[in-house]
Amino acid sequence: MRIANFVASFSSVALASALVLPVLSTPLDSTATTSMPVVPVSITSIPVDSISTASVPVVSVPITSITVVSTTNVANSPEITKLLLGLDAIDKSITTVKSSIDKSDNNLDVVEICKNFSSNGIINLAINDVLLQTQSLNVTVTSDASESIADAFKTEIAPHYQELLQLLEGKMGDLKSTSLHNSDLLNTLLEGDNWLDVISSGLQLGLANQLIIALIKVLDPAYRNVAYDAGGVIQKALDSCVQATTLQ
Repeated sequence: MRIANFVASFSSVALASALVLPVLSTPLDSTATTSMPVVPVSITSIPVDSISTASVPVVSVPITSITVVSTTNVANSPEITKLLLGLDAIDKSITTVKSSIDKSDNNLDVVEICKNFSSNGIINLAINDVLLQTQSLNVTVTSDASESIADAFKTEIAPHYQELLQLLEGKMGDLKSTSLHNSDLLNTLLEGDNWLDVISSGLQLGLANQLIIALIKVLDPAYRNVAYDAGGVIQKALDSCVQATTLQ
């Protein structure tokens, strides 16, 4: 993958010195990412011990009015390498989920799909990890690093995530049919949660939007629009997919 090439490149080049801030260990429900207004909702998700999502606000507004970090500090090579590895993990999680749906044909595993797209699904967890890394930087990264990060989002994560969400949207009818034949089993496996609510809550969690906002704050000004546009692609696909869940 191209992201892996970026990681190798930055591992071998010493970037400018930086003020290294500690990595946040703040859980999802206490992460503050933007001054934009949010609307609290009740999130229904499948419990995962490592992360709490019950009180996370939905961020469904467009990415606008970004307050950029004002600083002359520059992130160093280890930080950027870790960030690029995190972006690669996001892309791999998207590929993994897409492959599981592609292979299922009409025999969809509703429970697996619900878990993958839930608030605690592998994609949201991977995005959250990079979100925490980005927030811990609180610096402006170099132009070269900004180009690599923005390009990773534009050419890999955004289009791959868009394809996955479009695939999920196209499978909504099949998911509904499957769920009707296995309603008792689904209620047991999902602890009584409606499968549509599980998926919808995960899609509306807003982590992808929050990550783009956090990245725009630290990227070199020349590459902020690239990240902004990539975020718009993802948000549009998320909105369309969420709307599809409400029509079922």
